[in-house]
Amino acid sequence: MINKESGHTLADVVISFPIIGLIIVILSLAMVNFVTTYQEVEAFTRMSTEMFNAIEVIRHGNVFEDRNEPNPVPLLGVLTADTLTIGLDRSLNVKPKLPDTRNYYSKFYVKNNILFADVKSGHKTKYNLRLFPVEDREIGENPEIEILNPKHIFSNRTPNLPNTPSQIPQDKICLLGVELKAKVRFRSRLDKQSVEEDIRFNTRTIRYTTRIFAGSSI
Repeated sequence: MINKESGHTLADVVISFPIIGLIIVILSLAMVNFVTTYQEVEAFTRMSTEMFNAIEVIRHGNVFEDRNEPNPVPLLGVLTADTLTIGLDRSLNVKPKLPDTRNYYSKFYVKNNILFADVKSGHKTKYNLRLFPVEDREIGENPEIEILNPKHIFSNRTPNLPNTPSQIPQDKICLLGVELKAKVRFRSRLDKQSVEEDIRFNTRTIRYTTRIFAGSSI
């Protein structure tokens, strides 16, 4: 009676090593690619959300609470504005329909790559309320999020209608254009990469454009 033995020879084991190594390499590359893609999507989504929230504050206003203040400070938005003006520094000034507009206003502006808001409500004043980006994050020596059009965010989009009431000045802003363009960086630029390659492979750009009617302007 002959016993049949089963198993793997030394040659089989030696041959399988390169195959196992190749599989490990493929799985490792797939995992690295998955993690990289996830990080890029997460950063892109976070910037998109922050941009949307900032423009919604400009549109509707907001209430900023302070632990040291018993009453919150209301930030006036465009939808409830009576007067909108764009300053020489390209900031947006929002004033309500009140007799004393010197003590009630909101101001939106970009400084040091950050979109801020100032608000004055009676005797309460708040400066440098941060809207976008919500915090400082660095990728190497560069900011993770960069505003690309700091001086061209706000514009007057009021149409020149022939039947516009004569009491409305021609330069009065009834329809505000808002365009916020920003770039998110995923990784630092390599030494061998050109500027164009850096922008193409290491960053993504979002442009959010909308128009807001000043509800109390007419």
